[in-house]
Amino acid sequence: MPIIKIIGADKMEFNDNDITTFENEIKKAIVDIKELEITEDHVVIYFMGPKNHRVISVEIQVFSHTGTGKERPTSAMQQMSDAICDSLVKLCGRVKEKIIVQPFISNPEKTGLAEWERK
Repeated sequence: MPIIKIIGADKMEFNDNDITTFENEIKKAIVDIKELEITEDHVVIYFMGPKNHRVISVEIQVFSHTGTGKERPTSAMQQMSDAICDSLVKLCGRVKEKIIVQPFISNPEKTGLAEWERK
């Protein structure tokens, strides 16, 4: 597994030993986590969602806030996003840029649900 870079978090890098710590922090935030996918520039978390246990995924991308007034989605997804952000901040330390979490439905064709609207 390559070194993980979280963009915007003071170029924080995770080595192989830190990956387990990162996964544990995320699992604390999301109890019913199903799978965690980590790439060089983002984290994708798959968890069992409500309503017939649809598999929902959340892609976390950490980048500088553009100041365009974009907001994170509301409702239960907002609460989950906040929990993930809290875990990221605890793990990465001080994060200068704003953490933006963009939720979307995994495989919308199979679930019959459209992709989350991104304002």
